[in-house]
Amino acid sequence: ADEPPQKKPEHKPNGDDSCPCLTPSEMASRFGPAVVTDSGEAGLGSSINLTAYGSGCAPHDATSDLCLSADLDCANTIPVPPDCDKSWCVRSWCYVDPTNCRIANKPSVHLEGRYYSYATCGYMDSFTHTDRLSSLRGRNLRVAFNSNSGGWRGAYNREGSFAVNHDWGGPVGE
Repeated sequence: ADEPPQKKPEHKPNGDDSCPCLTPSEMASRFGPAVVTDSGEAGLGSSINLTAYGSGCAPHDATSDLCLSADLDCANTIPVPPDCDKSWCVRSWCYVDPTNCRIANKPSVHLEGRYYSYATCGYMDSFTHTDRLSSLRGRNLRVAFNSNSGGWRGAYNREGSFAVNHDWGGPVGE
């Protein structure tokens, strides 16, 4: 069976109306000169124009040192594979005013006091997903599968079906 074609997000050069991108002049008046964090210093590199970085929907990180040194073949595959840890390099985002943004936004790890949003540009925040996934690599996770050992009552736990304790029955994997 053929899979349906993947649709690219609608291009919104200035972001969604419910969360507009900041312009360079808005960023300058609101934040003053860009203050680069330690992680920003390590990842952005000298080729990034900090005055325009994050202004308007664009893949601003594509020319950063972190992305230029990465193999981005997986990022251009549709759908992007879950193990593609640099897919955020090719996705559009912009800096936003969190008080004037009703959709997903997060504090920047590169520039102090700024908030970014992939959602306003029609993209998923794969940067946060990649960061979380990286923190789990090489670790053993102990998980339990909620089995239906209670018959018509659902999964069994003496304290109820939503109890948060160690009394769940069923298979466990590491």
